[in-house]
Amino acid sequence: MRRALAIVALTVTTALSGTAPRPEAAPQPCPPIAARPTQLSVTQIETLLHNPYEIYARKILNLRALDAVDAAPNAAHRGIFLHALMEKFIAGGQHLSARAAQAFMALAKQEEALHGGGAALMQFWQARLHALATWLADYEGRRAAHIEQSHVELSGRLKLGDFTLTAKADRIDRLKNGRFEIIDYKSGQPPGDNRVKNHLAPQLTLEAAILRDGQFGEKDAKLSGQSAALTYLRLSGRTPAAEPKSLAADDKLIDGALDMLRRLVAAYDNEAQPYLVHIRPRPRFGLRHLNDMPFDHLARCPEWQEEDEL
Repeated sequence: MRRALAIVALTVTTALSGTAPRPEAAPQPCPPIAARPTQLSVTQIETLLHNPYEIYARKILNLRALDAVDAAPNAAHRGIFLHALMEKFIAGGQHLSARAAQAFMALAKQEEALHGGGAALMQFWQARLHALATWLADYEGRRAAHIEQSHVELSGRLKLGDFTLTAKADRIDRLKNGRFEIIDYKSGQPPGDNRVKNHLAPQLTLEAAILRDGQFGEKDAKLSGQSAALTYLRLSGRTPAAEPKSLAADDKLIDGALDMLRRLVAAYDNEAQPYLVHIRPRPRFGLRHLNDMPFDHLARCPEWQEEDEL
């Protein structure tokens, strides 16, 4: 539809003026150094690697994407629901109880009332949540003997000169051997190992860097130390209901992520460095058009994207 309307507009403009307008080039904003962010989260660093323009819109123009008032529950809503559910499940210790599966479903019912579209999610996801509850009860039971303590939704920070890296970890488990496992919940597909090792999906490696060289938590809940594993826990409710995907967290991997970050920070500490649009491909999460992504309408993607990119 958007393409058809653009063609109609172009035809009318050409008929009236006698000449076809030239398509606009992709935006390349270069804001002054003083306007550029000096603090970003680990997830925002990943965005900066792939779509710098989104950081420009969010952090420099101070814009935020809004859902339509009549928007149906979507993958983002499901992710928020599952993250809140897992936080309460782990923080309350219900994952260690003999009736962990029943406790999970009871929490899910409570969580239903706290989220927009929660009832629709519960109705659609009822069977999946039951499968997830059974899987998690078994998974947490098997892991319990190796865990000293589980921490959820901990904030962390690491200073790198004038730049501050921040994070909020879904979960950090202190293991009985004194090391840590950092866990991130995913309702969708987690990144592949090569993307993590090549620092194109650096969320967990940078969280490991914060844990090693900075700290998570505050006051009586400060955590710092060496990570043993970085784990993406996919919560799908399908078959299997969930799937952990772990990567060993060695110093070489963590140092590589920090080197990447320092180079990235230095690159954007240059007024000539623009915030470009979609400089690296990323999964589209089922979206059909680039301009369905946040802020792509602001970047006027349909005006300059090639036909085969749309």
